[in-house]
Amino acid sequence: MSELLKPPKAWWWHPEIDPATLGQFLDDNKGRLISLKSYIINGKRMFAAFWIKNEGISWWWNPDVDAPTLGQMLYNNKGRLISLDVHVTGNHARCAGVWVKNNGKAWWWNPNVDPATLGKMLTKNKGRLISLRTYVIDEVRRFAAVWIKNEGTAWWWNPNVDAVTLGQMLQNNQGRLISLHRYVENGSQRFAAVWVKNDDKTWWWNHGVDSDWLGEQFDLFCTYPMDLVAYEKNGKRRIACVRYQYPLKPVNNLNDLQLTGMGTLTTLNGNGGQTNTLQIEIENTSSTSLTLDYLRIAPITSGGYVEYFHSAFEPGGVFASQSKTMTSLQTYNATRNLGSPSDRTHFLIQATSTNGSGKTEYLSRLIPIESAGHAMPTDINVTPPLYLALWTKPVEIVPVWVNDKQVDWIIVAGQIINASGTDIRIAQMGAKLTTGNQTVFEKILPNEFYNWDIATNWWQSLTVKSDQTLVDSGQWAHFLHGFQIDFPDSVVGGQLTVWLNYKIDGQCQTTVFEAVVHRILPKTLLSPVKGIWIWGSTGNHETYNAHTWPAHRHDIDLGIVDKNNKSHGSSSSSPSNSDFYCWDKPVYAMRDGTVIEADDSNADNNGYTTLSPLPPPNYVLVEHNDGDISGYYHFRQNSVPVTVGQTVEAGDELGRVGNSGGSSEPHLHFGYIVERNTGRATMHPIQFSNLLTEDSSTAVTGHPGNGIYNSVTKVAKTRKLRTLNLKRIMRKRPRPR
Repeated sequence: MSELLKPPKAWWWHPEIDPATLGQFLDDNKGRLISLKSYIINGKRMFAAFWIKNEGISWWWNPDVDAPTLGQMLYNNKGRLISLDVHVTGNHARCAGVWVKNNGKAWWWNPNVDPATLGKMLTKNKGRLISLRTYVIDEVRRFAAVWIKNEGTAWWWNPNVDAVTLGQMLQNNQGRLISLHRYVENGSQRFAAVWVKNDDKTWWWNHGVDSDWLGEQFDLFCTYPMDLVAYEKNGKRRIACVRYQYPLKPVNNLNDLQLTGMGTLTTLNGNGGQTNTLQIEIENTSSTSLTLDYLRIAPITSGGYVEYFHSAFEPGGVFASQSKTMTSLQTYNATRNLGSPSDRTHFLIQATSTNGSGKTEYLSRLIPIESAGHAMPTDINVTPPLYLALWTKPVEIVPVWVNDKQVDWIIVAGQIINASGTDIRIAQMGAKLTTGNQTVFEKILPNEFYNWDIATNWWQSLTVKSDQTLVDSGQWAHFLHGFQIDFPDSVVGGQLTVWLNYKIDGQCQTTVFEAVVHRILPKTLLSPVKGIWIWGSTGNHETYNAHTWPAHRHDIDLGIVDKNNKSHGSSSSSPSNSDFYCWDKPVYAMRDGTVIEADDSNADNNGYTTLSPLPPPNYVLVEHNDGDISGYYHFRQNSVPVTVGQTVEAGDELGRVGNSGGSSEPHLHFGYIVERNTGRATMHPIQFSNLLTEDSSTAVTGHPGNGIYNSVTKVAKTRKLRTLNLKRIMRKRPRPR
């Protein structure tokens, strides 16, 4: 069919309609047909049609005419076909055509042609297909085609292709479909397709869908059909469709509120936690008063991830003593120290305002957190009112041991935050990874979102409502999609694009996050335990667990289970600590270094029962000669033999497995921290030189994924640990884990 030069002001569609009823609809709507395709359903010929509001164009249509008569009609009307379908009735080919008054454009048509001959005609005419349909007559497959004189448009066509191959061709050509016909040949689904080089239009194609679903997509994505084909499959009507999106209207950005500020990394703790200083100034530059419905501040990771917000106008907030309504040219100033977990690079400022005329506007702004003598953090694109963030930037590709082999693993994880003050309908989320001109993957991500539930102290799935409303006003929604990829060994990095389509106040919007992707090689250490242990919540995240946030993304939990996958030998539902197989097992240093923090004074929880109030964990931090830090947590009370300032070698005992702090049962939690060039700490993947598969048959390479492994750990030597007189400022105690 012919492309629409611009989106229609009004349009209608029907997947199963007879000509008489369609004619009445066209009269009632003052419409003009764009696409008309016939098919047999329940033994009756029906039509799938798409029409728009006519704007003074002369046009005609006929749903059932032979080719010679159609040719005469086109001649009489000085017309040009924009849609042509051919169906077979009683072994006679009949045409369903739509045509407009021709405006001097050179064009051709053929209702009965084979692909080879059509290709020659296109070459001779220097033509470009705009409509391609296929049918079978006398047991021979034929094609009906319409083409125009091409004027420099890059385009392609294929009369017989499967869905997967067609999708790959569209991706390779960066193309968008303008004509699509679905048929079955030798029992297999095939397509006759025409596509052109895309010119930044947002578009989709679907097949095998029902009309209810398609109708929701038209509404949710603010799209209109470019081509529409219906067919019967297994007694049900199915549809293949090409959809284009209407141009998106700009978001009402809050330009009357001028925001300036400076962030400073004040202190860096041993476990990577930060204390940051924020200086902020906001000014209402408009000539009228401005009411800030809310203003909130959060320290965020390099990828933009938010763990908590500070509400500026609530008690204890930076502007708690100020009014939410700012008069013209009024200015607020504040300075505040804000603590945060590791790898915080910016302050995110979000605001929603209402001006004197009742217009709502949105603001999202970043203030970088600077660290003296270090590089500035990389900027992040923030688009109000729906904030999209990932865990880190750059995004990491890590070699991970999964299913008895080393693979490349990527985690597309982060959150969306609704700062609009109204509900938002999530349409679709997708991700694409490229390296050079090669696409490593491009996929639509499931609309699966989670939030941390305080009542259950665990991740809870968010329910998508019947109208696809997912993110209520003010709501956060976390997402995590981890998967194996085939990343070229010779390539170090690439580019990841994550997009989110949504609808707010009847308008469709898109927000996009782009980030460089780096391959991260693990540090090689010794295992902190000896023997066969279960390694859990490790870096191959593909669902939610105890470590699914940036500050713990490469941390590991260790325990011991029996052949029934039980972690204790008690028959009671309330086992004691001593019932757990890993309780009081020794924990060893993974690398030579110096103990910079150690505490074993805190009481242990008992089995699955935690203390209230919950004390901090017992832990040991070891700093290595390159400044990296390894951390070990949840030691048994009074079990740590090392003290601050002592040097240790890899394999020295640091303590015994316990159940202290934020621990659900006895286990060892450990991780490894490196310092970024921006002067802040971040978790880093680790691998082990002495780790084997459970049966000891294979060395485990890469970061160990979830599984059971056998550690042959270097046992601590019997020797006196040396103590150094360290002239250094001790770092603060780590936050509970």
